[in-house]
This record gives sequence, structure tokens and C-alpha cells, in this order.
Amino acid sequence: MKKILTAWVLGGCLLCAPMSGQAAHPACDGARALLDKKDTEGLFLQYGSVSAEGMSAGDKKVLADILTKGAELAGNDAFIAHGLLMRAVVLNEDAPTLVALARVEVKLEQKGGAIEHLDRALKLDGTNAQALMLRGDLAFGDGDFARAESFYGRAAGLKTPGAKAAQEKARKAGAEEQAKNAAFEKSEADLKQRLEAARRSAVKDWLAQIEEEIARQDAAPGGIRRYQTDHFSFSYTSERKTMAEIHNFDSRIERLLDKAYGFVSDKLGHKLDKKIPVLLMTREEYMKKFANSPESRAAAFWNGTQIVVNGQTEVDRQFSELIAHELTHAFVTDLAGSSYSVPRWANEGLAEYIENCAREPSTCAVPKQLRNLLKELKRRKQLPQLEAMEQNFAAMGQGVAACYAEAAFAVGILVSKKGLKSYVEAIREMKRLRHPQNFDKALQKHMGVDTAWLNKEVLDKI
Repeated sequence: MKKILTAWVLGGCLLCAPMSGQAAHPACDGARALLDKKDTEGLFLQYGSVSAEGMSAGDKKVLADILTKGAELAGNDAFIAHGLLMRAVVLNEDAPTLVALARVEVKLEQKGGAIEHLDRALKLDGTNAQALMLRGDLAFGDGDFARAESFYGRAAGLKTPGAKAAQEKARKAGAEEQAKNAAFEKSEADLKQRLEAARRSAVKDWLAQIEEEIARQDAAPGGIRRYQTDHFSFSYTSERKTMAEIHNFDSRIERLLDKAYGFVSDKLGHKLDKKIPVLLMTREEYMKKFANSPESRAAAFWNGTQIVVNGQTEVDRQFSELIAHELTHAFVTDLAGSSYSVPRWANEGLAEYIENCAREPSTCAVPKQLRNLLKELKRRKQLPQLEAMEQNFAAMGQGVAACYAEAAFAVGILVSKKGLKSYVEAIREMKRLRHPQNFDKALQKHMGVDTAWLNKEVLDKI
């Protein structure tokens, strides 16, 4: 199962209860020391998910201010700035912090989150000029010129610099949009009249439209499109799609799936005899079916028989990397006879390693931010043993990002020692050994190591 990465959460609490007589909570002193050093990464790792239990309201505000200043120092590192501001909002929600968080989310292209946080800021302080201007900018970018004009107008009433000009720009854009819509509606009405005349005078045009509708129904009976490639069979909801849109979408999916299959097959030196089913679901379909389950936090997952993808519209380079991860699970199932024959760390570690190779073919390395996460866990002596990750993978719970990273790091060590081919042979050996508790036997036979050795290597090399 593949995770969706939004913010890293470290297990445990970094703070002790405050001692009587102290002016500030120890977390405030620790965070301030890191801020003074301008160590924003350390501030994020140690206090980006800090528990507020036992802290007074005053201490929460002090710590929130420190984290907000750390976010300002983070500069172009929007990931760290976002994590610090998210925690600052939890500790002490106020309008300026929510606006700062929204600005970072705009940089990260998380427009929905930015709108939500700006609306919350304006609920707390309806006269926050920065929130009004940024909310107007987002509405303008969405083409909602009337709403943008309203936000800019409120900011103009506060004598905010540039607000009047922005309000006038939104008003003009809205007027132009209305004129275009009116022209389009007139053009559409004219077109309907011409089509009606054509239907009366040209039977062939009328028959062509009927044939297009019949073809669309044949291609996607009941609104479900099913398509076959050399290695896959995939399906998706195709309501309101023209035949041209259906064929374009099919071609794009086919290219990306074949790219992922070729990459994984070449890497593992293995081919599958059967086509892999892929179900592409819209976000609404996906959440309706998997809400309140671990799968709801996944971008895609392999369920033992098919790959299920969350959100069919995001079809880009990352789609191929995502499919490479899930397709690796399908290969492991075929090699080992069952995905349950292989320990979860070994299965997820290989899938994550292959995804890293798809992203960075020259190194296949764990991304830097995840490597830093593992270093921090090692420093705190909280790095989990490989064999203890089973439940965390199954539940997709707190700390699962570190489990994915550590498992991939461990597989990278095995590959560098004996090669990927030997690791694949160890996976194949599990078809005979069957139970994941026997995986050490497979590792000993094909790679000359065991899990205990690998745990030590991971700890030494991180």
C-alpha cells in the first residue's frame, strides 16, 4: 500500500511535564534555542508534531510564535514551513498564523487547504487585510470574479494598498466574462438553429450523431469503460466523455502503464503470465468505498488481485511511479505465490525501492527528507526493528512514513551487497517456504545474511 505524504509524524512525546516555579515550559526553551541557531530543520523534527499536553495557554502561544518565526526562516523550504505552521495553528490558532499557513499552501499548490485556512482566519478576524487580499487572489484565479471583487472590496474599505486596483480589475474581468458568456450563449443558440436546420435537411448528419452515441454506449456500457492492453486490463467511470476524450484518456493510461510494467519487469527480471487489472476511481468513488479504512489514506494499493487507484484525473509522471510501486506488489505475489508469504517490510521495502529507482534511476536512494527523518529516529533511539513494522504497515498509522523509508533503505543495503537478482530469488524461495517467519532461511540461502544482521546494518548506515 502506498502512502500519501503530507506531514511527517514522529511517535512519542518530546516534552516532560513542566516543573513548578519555571517561567516557561521546557519545550519553549528548547525550541527557542533551535530558532536562535536558525536550525529550522531541527525545529521541525523535534517540535513539528509536539504534544501540548500539560502546557498552559501562555506556553502554547509562546511555542506557536517560535514555530511561526521558524517557518519564516525556512525560506524556500515550503515543506518545513508548512509543518511548523500546521503545529503552530494547533497550539494557538489566530488569523495571522492561518494566513501564513495559507501562503505556504499556495506555494505547495494546496489551494483547497489555503482557502479553508483563509476562511477560518476571516472568521476569527474579518478585518484581516492580508487574508482578504489573498482570498481575493484565489477567487480571481478560479475565475470567480464576483467573489474576488467582494473580498477586494472589503480590503479596500480597510484602505489596504492595492485593494481598489484589484477590485476594479476583478470587476472588469467579471464584466468581460459575462460578455463572453452572453456571446457564447448567442453563438450556441445560433448553432442549435443551424443544427436543427441541418437535421431537417441532411439525414446523414442526424444519423452520424446517433452512430456516435451508439458507439459511445458500446465503448462504455452503463458508463463504465473497460480497456485491454498487452499487460493490463483497466476500467474507469466514463460518463459525459466524448469518444475522442475516451480514446485520448485510454492512450495516455496505456502509455504510462506500459512504461511502469517495462521498468519493473526489467528491474526484477520477471514477467507476468496474466494481465493485471487496474481500477481507476474518482476521489469521490474512492472515498465513498474506502472511508474510515486504512486504504482511505493511500494514493493506490494492491489488494492481491488488482491495483486500485485513488483519483483518475492525476495522470502524469508520478502516476507511473505510483503504479511501479503497486505493480511490484503484484510481481511479489506472483513470485512468492502469495503476498502473505513475504514479511510486510520485505514486500513494501522492495516496492518503495523500485519506486525510488523510477524517480531517481541513478541512485534509487531514499529521499533526503525521509533520510533525515530516519536519522532523527536513530538519534532518539526510536528506529523500529524491521520485523516490528507489520502492524504499522497494515494500519497505515502514525510513523508509517518512517517504516516505508527504513524498509526501502534495508532493501537497498541487500541489493548493494548481493544484487537485486539475489533478492528476487529470495522472494521466489518463499513460494516453497510459504510463511514469512521463514524469510531468514531464504535470505541465508540466496544472500548469506539474516534479518538480525540487516537490522544492525540499517542502524550503522543511517
